[in-house]
Amino acid sequence: MFCCLYSLSGPVPPAKFYCKKSDENWNKNKPPTSKLLYLLYLMGDAGGDTSNFKLVLKGLTTSLFADSTRNSGVIFLGHNIDPENLHKKDSKFRNQDEGRINVQLNAIKEFQADLTFMLGNHDWYRQRKGGKKHVKRQERYIQDYLDRWNVFLPSHGFLGPEDVKSILDLVRNRNMI
Repeated sequence: MFCCLYSLSGPVPPAKFYCKKSDENWNKNKPPTSKLLYLLYLMGDAGGDTSNFKLVLKGLTTSLFADSTRNSGVIFLGHNIDPENLHKKDSKFRNQDEGRINVQLNAIKEFQADLTFMLGNHDWYRQRKGGKKHVKRQERYIQDYLDRWNVFLPSHGFLGPEDVKSILDLVRNRNMI
């Protein structure tokens, strides 16, 4: 199993990615495709300023469609629309909110494999009154935009816990092991 993690947390400084000397060329050492069972992309904090993660989403899209026979999935780890999630349709912030989530949705819209959107504290309207309504609006918007259901955790704005199959279960169910 190979896991690739994309993470954003605000403006990307022109700083070096720090790692052990022995791991400096990690991106050049790809596993052999014959042993690759499942490729999982984890995307966090993508709901902020869209200019900071457009290149990451473009890379994600390129990777997802490079080999359409590959078993893969994408999990958006929360903070899908910052700073306060999806406002009501009549809000002056609604266009900005839709722009931030649409950049992500357009990157994966044609992707037909496993897809999950999870929630962060900003998605819950920063724990303020009305947070559940914001979450339910985001869920409906994402599912309608993608025309796919069961891509949102926790579903229906419930706090959880929610039982989900592990990646290993997904791989086993695909008769890959």
